[in-house]
Amino acid sequence: IYIGPNEDVVMGKLAAWKRTLDRYMASLNAARPKRADDDDESDDDQKKFEDADEMELEGETEEMISFLATISADSVANLVVPTFYVFCMWMFNESKILTNFRIPEHNASFYLLFYLLMYPFQVIADRICVNIAECYHGWKVTDYLEYCSYRFLIRKTDWKGRDNILDQ
Repeated sequence: IYIGPNEDVVMGKLAAWKRTLDRYMASLNAARPKRADDDDESDDDQKKFEDADEMELEGETEEMISFLATISADSVANLVVPTFYVFCMWMFNESKILTNFRIPEHNASFYLLFYLLMYPFQVIADRICVNIAECYHGWKVTDYLEYCSYRFLIRKTDWKGRDNILDQ
């Protein structure tokens, strides 16, 4: 499922605010004075902190996968758009798509040329965005993609739905 960039940002901010609030509430509970009958609760508090750390790592992984889904959708679009544009140029009179955007037939090739010249720079910009995400968020995007490639190569079945082990 592709999530639009604005939805992703809003949901990411809400999740970050909730994690911050949860950490703040946990720090308030940890800072309160202990009573004599609170010894049993200290083990529970430690377990809650470990669970919170585990959930935070899970949330970061989901954010990274969402980021990769957005980059993947943009990359596919960068390949599909010129193909669709060539089709529209080829079927100019029949489709009337370019005519609806007020692009004359003799100028249509300039739009395609611009897109083809822009494509290598877009690939470079996408790679820089991945590197920035790795540095800023501390994500191991390249390692994760290599691991996914490895898991794909060693799979036992051609489709995950036919596999007996659903998750590893």
